[in-house]
Amino acid sequence: MMLDVDFAELKRGTLRYWPFAILVGVAFFAELVLVAFSKGDVDTSKFDPSPGGVDITNAEAIGRVMYTDNLLLFQLSGILLLIAMIGAIVLTLRERPGVRKQDIAKQTARTRKDAVEAVDVSPGQGI
Repeated sequence: MMLDVDFAELKRGTLRYWPFAILVGVAFFAELVLVAFSKGDVDTSKFDPSPGGVDITNAEAIGRVMYTDNLLLFQLSGILLLIAMIGAIVLTLRERPGVRKQDIAKQTARTRKDAVEAVDVSPGQGI
């Protein structure tokens, strides 16, 4: 949306990717069927983030896992999101001629004499 992409042009070339999309869809559906019909004999105790017997909230358990076990992955995902944000800003930045730009030095350097003009208006006339 920010890049002003012509979607009609993009939709014309998507037909050649349909076989790959169908293959990925079939693989995903097969995995769902395997999970649905599994016996469920997986030991889930190793996936429990809370220590045994301690009552902690879900938010605290997620925080412990995120900031201890997966700290490097958490930091890398933050850096990746920062790079994506900077990339989106760079891609959408355009130079447009004729646009007035703000001159902060000129604004802060002005005096009251430059900014205010006293006009003597006669009664019954407009400015």
